[in-house]
Amino acid sequence: MYSEAAKTAMILSQDEQKRGNYKVARDLLFQMHRQLISNNLHVSSSMLDALILLHSYLIVKPLIKRNDQKAAARMLIRVANNISLFSTHMVDILTSTVIVCTKVGLNASAFKYAVQLLRPELRRSISDKYRKKIESIVRKAKDAKDEEEPKTPCPFCNEAIFETTLICQFCKNRLPCCIITGKHIIVEDFALCSNCDFPGYFSEFKK
Repeated sequence: MYSEAAKTAMILSQDEQKRGNYKVARDLLFQMHRQLISNNLHVSSSMLDALILLHSYLIVKPLIKRNDQKAAARMLIRVANNISLFSTHMVDILTSTVIVCTKVGLNASAFKYAVQLLRPELRRSISDKYRKKIESIVRKAKDAKDEEEPKTPCPFCNEAIFETTLICQFCKNRLPCCIITGKHIIVEDFALCSNCDFPGYFSEFKK
């Protein structure tokens, strides 16, 4: 029963995602995830990946409002690396990624996605407001570098890994993702949301 419901939820979510209804797509997977967990049933890696990716996109605006531009940039990079799944808003997302990455010193990433935007099939859809800036980033990108991402301990093996990594390169475990920041959980700052039981940083829940 639940396995069929999970398959249906995935199909419906993918359809909503193709239409650009990312919150609806995320909520479908979120509710299915809760049902599976509450019944002690397995949640597939494909469902987890899709849920986390959609949620990562949806927390970008809240992160920017909280002036956490660096976390927002990392979430945009996560989404931009899977941009084919966000085809309805491809140009807008890539543009936001370039702009936010530039603000926080992720210049190599800004260059990477600016180059994508200047492909013939996307270039004509770039907003006039940002076209010259994007062209300038590509022209001046010699030796562009990203600031190194901070590292925090893996909650399983305690090795230092990049804070937005969700699979540990050392122990290979899938890592719980903070619902607020999109970063992987760390043991000493762990809590569960009182509303949805999803993990997050205790320090973030207190804000």
